[in-house]
Amino acid sequence: MSLIHDLKSSRYATTLIFFVNGLVLGIWATNIPAISKALNLTDGQLGAALSMFALGTILMIFMAGSVANKLGSRTSIVLGGVLLSISLPLLVMSPSYEVFFVILLFFGICNSVIDISMNTHASIIEQKLGKPMMSWFHAAFSFGGMAGAGIVSVLDAYALSALSNLVIAAVLMLATSLLCARPLQHLRPMEATAAERKKVVIKPSVTLMIIAMLTVMSLFTENSMINWSAKYLTDVASTSTGIAAFAFGGFSFAMAIGRLIGNPLIKRYGRDCMLVSSGLMGVAGFALAIAAPSPITSIAGFMLVGLGLANMTPILYSKAAQACPQAPSLGLALNGTIGYLGFLICPPIIGATSDQVGLQYSMLLPLGAMLVVSLVAWKGQLDMRTLAKPVVG
Repeated sequence: MSLIHDLKSSRYATTLIFFVNGLVLGIWATNIPAISKALNLTDGQLGAALSMFALGTILMIFMAGSVANKLGSRTSIVLGGVLLSISLPLLVMSPSYEVFFVILLFFGICNSVIDISMNTHASIIEQKLGKPMMSWFHAAFSFGGMAGAGIVSVLDAYALSALSNLVIAAVLMLATSLLCARPLQHLRPMEATAAERKKVVIKPSVTLMIIAMLTVMSLFTENSMINWSAKYLTDVASTSTGIAAFAFGGFSFAMAIGRLIGNPLIKRYGRDCMLVSSGLMGVAGFALAIAAPSPITSIAGFMLVGLGLANMTPILYSKAAQACPQAPSLGLALNGTIGYLGFLICPPIIGATSDQVGLQYSMLLPLGAMLVVSLVAWKGQLDMRTLAKPVVG
């Protein structure tokens, strides 16, 4: 009974962490157009700056995995939450484009700590319960993104500044991290001994690298929504910040719904089948937004993209974690490091393309990424039986 209670407490706390982290990033994402306007940035300049967030994540991600593996994911989650809350207000206080670059780098470093740690904790809960749970946690993240966009939409009606929005996000992140510290303590995520963890080595296989490359495509597309969906509505569909927030909000809502229904669908149809259908939904969503760029059709298209992406990243994260059962944080870190190249290359590529052909047609790039995921998964290259196994020696 005690073990069941501990697992439930840890599951609820982890779900709350995912939700608030999504809320924080939702508030940040929907304030990007306002911050870009304040700094008078072109799409190319904005894209280059936003890539610093991904660079900070990649620079820190292996270290974050090691911290989670040594300290335990509970301590790492709290640490990441505190750091993230500190970095948030700084994003709006940039006096220049160059300082904005540096702050985004720091923001990415802070977010990577909590990102890897909470995914590590979630993967351990999933293993202990013996059933797919990652989609549930990522659904909470998506609902958080929707809530964050909703908060910005409401606050925009009262003409509150971007700084006010991010201060609210910082307070919520800090309070949640401290509140969840105790229930997270009930679950000890490290299965192996300290000596065993030091001996764990990841030996990548071709299949694991394919998974990582698909994670690049998935995160490239997700990043295009996080960084550019609101701006797409303000620039292409000519809407206000309050209305533009519904682009990311609708995307996040659709992702959340897709993730809530994802687990039974994965059980019934399998991961590869889900990846094929998910990619095709993403293709259809982008096609709608590009072909008919009105506010309603664009939001509808982005919601379809959200449904398509809903279970893509959770499936790939689960595969990576299961490849390293003795130290899942290391498997997540390897997959995440390669996968986050999608986050790194997306902003400058879409920004530079937008400067040349416009933001509307730059959305053909994530459309192509979703098509690649569908084609590769359709070929059946992702059988878990051929995944890399951790080598202990």
